[in-house]
Amino acid sequence: MKKLEGIKSWSLNIFTLKLKTKISAFFVLVIAFGVQAETYSTTENFKTNNTEKKLQQTEVTGVVLDQNNVPLPGANILEKGTTNGVQTDFDGNFTINLNNSNGILVVSYIGYKSQEISLNGKTQINITLEEDTAKLDEVVVVGYGTQTKKDLTGSVSAVKGEKLVKAPTANLASNLSGKMTGVFVNTATGQPGAEDINFAIRGTSTTGNNAPLVIVDGIVRPFARLDPNDIESVTVLKDAASTAVYGARAANGVLLVTTKRGNSNKPSFNFESSFGYQSQIRQIELMNAGEYARYINEAKNNYGLNPIFTDAEVAQYESGELPSYDWLGATLGNSAPLSKHSISASGGREGIRYFLSYGLLNQEGFYSTANYRQHNLRSNIDVELSNNLDLRLDISGRIEDRSDSSTNLNSIYQGALIGKPYLNPRLDEEVGPGAIATNGLGGSPIGHAERSGTNERLSNIIQSNISLNYKIPGVDGLVASALYSYDLTFNKNKIFKKPFIQYEYNGATDGYDQIIGGPSTISLAESRDLNDQQTLQLSLRYDRLFGKHKIGALALFEQIESSQNSLDAFRDNFISTAIPELFAGGTDLWSNDGVTIETARRGYIGRIEYDYDSRYLFQANMRIDQSFNFPNSGRTGVFPAFSLGWRLSEEAFMDNVDFMDNIKIRGSWGQVGNDRVPAYQFLSLFGFNGGYVADGAFQQGISSSGIANPNITWETATTLDLGLEFDMLDHRLGFEFDYFKKRTEDILRPNTDVVPGSFGASLPDVNYGIVDSWGGEALIRYKQRIGDFNFSVDANASWFKNKAIQLAEAEGVLPSIAQTGRELSLRTGYLSDGLFQTQDEIDNAAIQFSQSIHDGLAPGDIKYKDINGRDGDGNLTGQPDGVINADDRAIIGSSGAPNMLFGLNLFMEYKGFDLTANFQGATDFSRYVYSIPFERDGNSFREFVDSWRPGNEDAKYPRLSSGDASANNSQTSDFWVKEVTYCKLRNLEFGYNFNHISSVLEQLGIENLRVYGSATNILTLSNLGWRDPEGPSGLRPFYPQTKTLTFGVNVGF
Repeated sequence: MKKLEGIKSWSLNIFTLKLKTKISAFFVLVIAFGVQAETYSTTENFKTNNTEKKLQQTEVTGVVLDQNNVPLPGANILEKGTTNGVQTDFDGNFTINLNNSNGILVVSYIGYKSQEISLNGKTQINITLEEDTAKLDEVVVVGYGTQTKKDLTGSVSAVKGEKLVKAPTANLASNLSGKMTGVFVNTATGQPGAEDINFAIRGTSTTGNNAPLVIVDGIVRPFARLDPNDIESVTVLKDAASTAVYGARAANGVLLVTTKRGNSNKPSFNFESSFGYQSQIRQIELMNAGEYARYINEAKNNYGLNPIFTDAEVAQYESGELPSYDWLGATLGNSAPLSKHSISASGGREGIRYFLSYGLLNQEGFYSTANYRQHNLRSNIDVELSNNLDLRLDISGRIEDRSDSSTNLNSIYQGALIGKPYLNPRLDEEVGPGAIATNGLGGSPIGHAERSGTNERLSNIIQSNISLNYKIPGVDGLVASALYSYDLTFNKNKIFKKPFIQYEYNGATDGYDQIIGGPSTISLAESRDLNDQQTLQLSLRYDRLFGKHKIGALALFEQIESSQNSLDAFRDNFISTAIPELFAGGTDLWSNDGVTIETARRGYIGRIEYDYDSRYLFQANMRIDQSFNFPNSGRTGVFPAFSLGWRLSEEAFMDNVDFMDNIKIRGSWGQVGNDRVPAYQFLSLFGFNGGYVADGAFQQGISSSGIANPNITWETATTLDLGLEFDMLDHRLGFEFDYFKKRTEDILRPNTDVVPGSFGASLPDVNYGIVDSWGGEALIRYKQRIGDFNFSVDANASWFKNKAIQLAEAEGVLPSIAQTGRELSLRTGYLSDGLFQTQDEIDNAAIQFSQSIHDGLAPGDIKYKDINGRDGDGNLTGQPDGVINADDRAIIGSSGAPNMLFGLNLFMEYKGFDLTANFQGATDFSRYVYSIPFERDGNSFREFVDSWRPGNEDAKYPRLSSGDASANNSQTSDFWVKEVTYCKLRNLEFGYNFNHISSVLEQLGIENLRVYGSATNILTLSNLGWRDPEGPSGLRPFYPQTKTLTFGVNVGF
């Protein structure tokens, strides 16, 4: 049934003109006004200069550079003891008129040590600033702007882009693991091109969408597929004071990504190339043929069934006289290549700067049809149109080319896992070259992986920003800005399915019969998606220093609209695989479909900042949002936030505490929203569903698919955050701590009321849920340079808890499994009490599930706890009743994200050699590890060797069964739930920089040359054995995570 989702009977009343039309007119007016205003400004400056000359002031000119002679635009030049000051231009130049020719200039720039320059009558000076290793003046990207680290009053974590390229993985998101407090990144699969990455900031705080908002260069965009070499920094905003400016979608935190820009220096080029191999992060241990033969016979015997193998055959397989085969290795292979290449150019001249880059990623899969290729192209250009008007033009493109088998990956993997190990998966000798066998259960996982057709997905993405920044003459520090962004994504998907030839062993003839595998017919499904997003931002920004008083303000308007258009078609019964195009398919079974969805959001943002002498800090933010997801009555949300900071280290009473460089206490309170809920729930939706016959002909029918909820509104999160930061020992040792408490209200939850099926529609979701969450974060870092040896280490830990205060639950829910008052994402099931050891124990135990199941119990089966019963009136008693049934269910674990995270990052450097290590781990979470031994009489995990049998009564697992014959042991229970703790060595990189032979490199025109070797995910310490602790729970097979070994070179010239 298709919903009529393109309904336009409602409106935000914000699109009186199309965005493109408004933007074009706006930018023409701004540029024209900027040129005109610059002319006016020049004239006024000329008049002012004449007046100043009459007053006999002294004009001083100069340039401000860094230690590499790179100009520093925007550096502050202040005449000491006055409010007379200017900033350097695009190329680091400045001109200032002084009242005293022997005065003192105070020169400062964020991230560099300030200098005081005594003029002594000089009128032209060159100033070189040194980088400030204290990092207190380090610029940190925040919502719609930047701040220095020392002035931050919110909870923010940041990592430089240079640290992300230390791990050449295929998915950039995984590189964040362990590098920042409060950030959990779960990579559930290593499949080429997969987007199966789960982000969580500060744990789980809602039953709805828990993903953070991702902003790239000021625009909502995906993150995982960016080229790491293009990234300048990644910042995570965690508390409401930091995220409130993003209002509508910031309840789960915000991830800010900033890409690199050019500088006003000579052109520089950087080339990096790496090659490596991937293998499975954990090798799954399956039974070999000897183990399989022995233990499947045991499983059959446990249930009175005939054995599959004779004792002689078991002995032959165990001795190796008869061969054993590895179906998993034959299907997936042992390794796959991975390569990455990138080249970039940056530089500029007077009035223009640029950063250009191209990147190529090629990732092969573990079977021949699985591969992924990605091209990244970026151009970031800054142009100084006049002294007061700057323009930025950013254009980036990406091509994502995925190829895979037409068969579902899980089916391929499952078929390989249960392949009977006494059968040969490849029959080159038995049948002929290229022949493949079934796994003994009717299908060949090799055939499904390599010969059942292809699933080809191509994505073309173009992203663009254009922005203008205008310094308004006559009002120092006032800047008007405008930004327009247009992103376009085109997706093409083509799934061509076809049968293949396979061979099945015939025991009667001791030969192989040819059969058809895969789909029974040849079919083709194609789809096209065209998605665009437009963003408009208009802002006024004011920043000014009055002596010791620093004032900042922001007023910003933002409007976002997007559209999604899709079309798909299907045909079956192709007569040949030669032409995989729709026109060649049959006409007796076909379909086509299409849908258009439009969305819109609007926001008004305000911010006020004040600090006194960089000692007392204050910030207030507010965002008013409107979202298409809600009706007029609930469309507008207001999200305020306030934060305070006190730098005790700037107080007079700290002057004599020499070892303490910085102490800051900060606190914040605020509210943010979440509108990421299913759209149009405030409307009565209809869909095409079946039809009826009238006048002898079938007529298309339309019916209601859901009842409207006209009161649906925002999910709102209110957060309190307290933080402490200090630096000591000349900034070598630093510490940060945060404690937060958060309440999320009006969570959208399914309506638990029940209506009869004859009602014809489902009830709408309602804003009912309330969840509390709280936790803490700690970071400690130390760095030291001893001669040629330089090292740094930082360790971080985060812990989270949550509690459902109010949730809509079904009437009559068991108190033992009710969610209200407990942690979110809990798993329910039965409580186990070990394994039965004797028949007498079974005879005296509660009836488990049913009399027939109980009668089939034997020593070695799981024993369950009888914790509840009912009286004669059907009321729960909380006492055993001699029967194990649904009333005995309880909480048996959590299926959510870990409640505790930790990370450790090491860096060492000595005479050109460098070593980087990144560890990440988690604890306080659980995984459900049940799997079926000998499913459909197929192979099983080797761990089931340790199953109960006479002589092995202390076994890890219950007695063996075949094909899930045990309805008792397969019940969901805490027997199969494992509390998990793990630590992974995410990345280890060793490199050598040849810069110490710079004279040789200079002759070759090379400024920098580094070679390195890198390994990712090479070590996992876990209590789950061979299982990946980040993999999915339960029975679902999955493409394994990968570990990689890579060698690369980086050249700068």
